[in-house]
Amino acid sequence: MVMTINFKAAAQRGIPVNLPFGLLRRVDGGAYRLPVWVPAGLCIFTGYLMQFLWFAWRPDLFDKEYEIHTGLYYTPGINSQYETHHTPARDDIYLILVGFFTFLESYDILQQFFQNRLFLYLGRRSLSYFLIQSTMIYLVGIKTFQHLLANHISYSGSVMVALITSLAVIIPMVELFYRLVEQPSELFAHKFYNFLTS
Repeated sequence: MVMTINFKAAAQRGIPVNLPFGLLRRVDGGAYRLPVWVPAGLCIFTGYLMQFLWFAWRPDLFDKEYEIHTGLYYTPGINSQYETHHTPARDDIYLILVGFFTFLESYDILQQFFQNRLFLYLGRRSLSYFLIQSTMIYLVGIKTFQHLLANHISYSGSVMVALITSLAVIIPMVELFYRLVEQPSELFAHKFYNFLTS
């Protein structure tokens, strides 16, 4: 189902509060409207409250999330050592994201901030970064780190050299991939679509 509404205009009007039996009506008979920042802020506040309670109230259950919702590498027989320092996808994170994106879609000042040249540049190349970075880290970064560590270089020094080496390889590879693969395939997709619809 596709909905084509002007979200920003609807957000400026607010969310109508229609209670049964005509409760909370204005003097003119219209429904009260709740500003959109109220539910968005409530989502963010609830998400952070859940995170605080998750840590403060029952910290003993925090690592259980990794055993319940395990990743791809933790299927039976592949790996039994759970890395418990990563951030899992939990409801509190989804609430924070829903609140943030509601703010982002509703207010011009946030949209103008995220439309700066750097963010637009990175956004256009985000697929290339997504596809290239993990491969290059496996091929270059990890091997560099292991080689330096085996040659008795300090752990932090090995990490820094591996990071700099990975960045020096990833950034040009992403630009090459973007110009040689992503842009031509996007152009081909548009031409093919025009061919199919003409």
